[in-house]
Amino acid sequence: MSCVLVLTLLCGADVHGVSKRGDLATKLKQEKLWTDFELKEALETYLEQAKTNPSKEVVAVLVKHIEYDIYSYPATRSRLTAREKRFPVIGTLTHIGLPCVPSLIELLKVTDPEDENDSARRQYFAVDCLCDIYDKGGYGKEVAFERLKLAIARSDGREKKLLESAAARIRP
Repeated sequence: MSCVLVLTLLCGADVHGVSKRGDLATKLKQEKLWTDFELKEALETYLEQAKTNPSKEVVAVLVKHIEYDIYSYPATRSRLTAREKRFPVIGTLTHIGLPCVPSLIELLKVTDPEDENDSARRQYFAVDCLCDIYDKGGYGKEVAFERLKLAIARSDGREKKLLESAAARIRP
């Protein structure tokens, strides 16, 4: 093993511009990690770590990147890919479970699918995650709908309208 590689691993120096030092949330906050194909394996490793180390800060970063799509890299295109493989953040959030619910609700409070600068897909993915998280025994949609109704009751104005829009996607 080269001396430079050993120092890099021991000291936490940058590798491809992504710091090896610091906590998981800090690593996930590095935008280059989400856009550079060379760092795809590092991102996959961090997503696996997030499943076992889900802090509020990690969940907040993951929710911000809920639309991350491995197909954004041309070399990864494939016709048939499982949702959790193509959109790995969704699978990670679903695996983490209930600790993600507050961040997903917050995302739904500000995501307007009618706004051309926002993404209807972001709302769809957040609602889908809620349903999957609550899906224990086949009642995910019903429980997610009830959770959104609770959030709607605690909101007003624009937030309430956006939450109602999200709830309309899953009305059981």
